[in-house]
Amino acid sequence: NAPFLDSLKGFVTFFQDKDRIIYFYAPFHRKIYALDTNNRITKFEIPSISIKYDTLTQEGMNRMYLTKSMTGEFLIWTPLGVFKTRNLSQKPILLSSISKGYEIWPCGNNTLFVRVYNTKTRKYLYIKYSDGFPIDSTELPVGTKRPGRGVLEEANGLLWICTLDQGVFCLKNKQIIYHFDIKEADYIMQDHENNIWINAKKGVYKIGPYFLSFKHYDTGYFHNEGINAMGSDPKNGVWCTNGERIYLLKNNEIYSLDNYNEPFIFKWIYGLKNNSIIAGPY
Repeated sequence: NAPFLDSLKGFVTFFQDKDRIIYFYAPFHRKIYALDTNNRITKFEIPSISIKYDTLTQEGMNRMYLTKSMTGEFLIWTPLGVFKTRNLSQKPILLSSISKGYEIWPCGNNTLFVRVYNTKTRKYLYIKYSDGFPIDSTELPVGTKRPGRGVLEEANGLLWICTLDQGVFCLKNKQIIYHFDIKEADYIMQDHENNIWINAKKGVYKIGPYFLSFKHYDTGYFHNEGINAMGSDPKNGVWCTNGERIYLLKNNEIYSLDNYNEPFIFKWIYGLKNNSIIAGPY
């Protein structure tokens, strides 16, 4: 109920930099609000961007994703490509172009994957970016009509990719080394013990390091509903939600928070260090 929260209505996503400043923004407009550690809000509006491709001119920030580079510059991901700027009030400079229709999946502070569809091979290509520049790419050898939201790269180089219709694939050196027949696998994450967690229509799956263990928490643990979002707890465990309720999986136990009967469906969840969480409907 803090007064500054009224200024943040309408923003659907955010990120925090190393100075602990939180930047709130939303697709379809160029406004960005920065919240510092003293709860002061600074408002920015990125100048309009226009680039000419031959005879075609595209304008605006139709879709946006915001990160920061290792050198402290803002990286702005748009349908026109990746831009950088030192100050959010200044016009960004183009770093690199991206194929139309891409999707972004963050994997760390300065690394993310861009997913594009290769019309020639009819398969999805996952391009790894670091500080706004492409450094590697991997094509999923299996065709899928329903790619999931999950892409994860482990420190040992293993790449995990979720699909809704073909299951979960683990790749090494661009080749599939493991396939898990998990139906409707939508999202994947790794906890502090390097366990792999996957949420799906039929519950939550936990894969131990080096594939030494495999455990399925079926929908019976979650009031007979599938899980649609997960988030790691900084101290231990994994938070997840079926949309209506929130759960904590910790030490092989499952704890359920009360149903608050809110008029929306939870679609994302974050665990914080002070034994609290942030969850939202968008």
